[in-house]
Amino acid sequence: MRFIKLVFSIVLTLFLYACSTTYPDLDKDIRLVAETRLLDEKGVMLTQVSGLARVDDYIFVLAQDRDTLYFTHEKALSKSFESGVAEIRLMPLKLSASEALAKLPQASWEAITFAAIQGDNTSAQFDVYLSHEHDFEGDRHQLFQGVLTIDNEKLSMSPLSSFGTGFAFLEHKSVPLKRTFNYGYEAISWQAAEQRLVALPELKSQPIYGVSRKGDVTILADAQHPLRASDMMPVSESCFLVTSNCFASSGFTDALCTSGEQRPKLSIASMQIQGQKVVLVEVFDVTPTLRLVEATSESIALATAESKPLPNPQFNMEGITAFQNGFLVVNDNIPRGNAKTMLRYIELPNLDKETCRLQ
Repeated sequence: MRFIKLVFSIVLTLFLYACSTTYPDLDKDIRLVAETRLLDEKGVMLTQVSGLARVDDYIFVLAQDRDTLYFTHEKALSKSFESGVAEIRLMPLKLSASEALAKLPQASWEAITFAAIQGDNTSAQFDVYLSHEHDFEGDRHQLFQGVLTIDNEKLSMSPLSSFGTGFAFLEHKSVPLKRTFNYGYEAISWQAAEQRLVALPELKSQPIYGVSRKGDVTILADAQHPLRASDMMPVSESCFLVTSNCFASSGFTDALCTSGEQRPKLSIASMQIQGQKVVLVEVFDVTPTLRLVEATSESIALATAESKPLPNPQFNMEGITAFQNGFLVVNDNIPRGNAKTMLRYIELPNLDKETCRLQ
């Protein structure tokens, strides 16, 4: 029986902060190399994007409200960036119908990651892990697992099945009960060295979990990070990058994560995870470079017709994955205005994979 292994040998497993944690201003260091708008297979802008992942030279994009994965080959994306193409059309990969999928009242996908199973020169198989913000039982967030097969550049997916025991909703006095299900596990990543899936909660006061390939769930630490975690990716066996978007301190806010300013704060954090020790190493403020994003022509036309202020959407960084000499980040089109869904290629200063610090 799959169960949560509570660790009683330690009085309290804490989320540790490195004593020398710093918060450098990366405006002069981070570089926005290129960007392109994301379209689905019909040429319509992809909406409600919630995650990114890379596997076997393919880039996968997850949309919260669609039972479909979208992908493109790394070569096609590189060509798009090099030629300055304004938009790129993605290919669809339908999530196979299954009993577990049929029980979901609505799609609410939040994160995706892959783990290699086997492969050769022409074909390969990967475990696919997906995080769903709440499941059919109504009081837990759920993980799902399937198998991706890539055979001579043809992609196929096995039916999804539920994975692990699920994670309880957020409980915090500052968060209204009716909103607790909105805060799930938007950041998941496979940790090959430990042969486990790491699940990082969106907000603090929830556990950080490790889930074995068999689905056994272990509490790694109690999250006390100052982030609104939206995605994560591995840099090495123990070093991970985590994206965060804390809302502005006025208007719509999160009780547990605000920027302290009149604008949102975008961050990329480095985190070390070894055994049951989780250390937040550094938090990089990337707001100055990445915050602004173009509004859709439709939203501008509507505001003009109604004599309203033009929309001022914000890039909220819902996903991150490795790409060439840097990383890809993507936004959701809805928060803070009607934004274009943009995939951005960014470069950071060199990151030491051992210390998880910038050099």
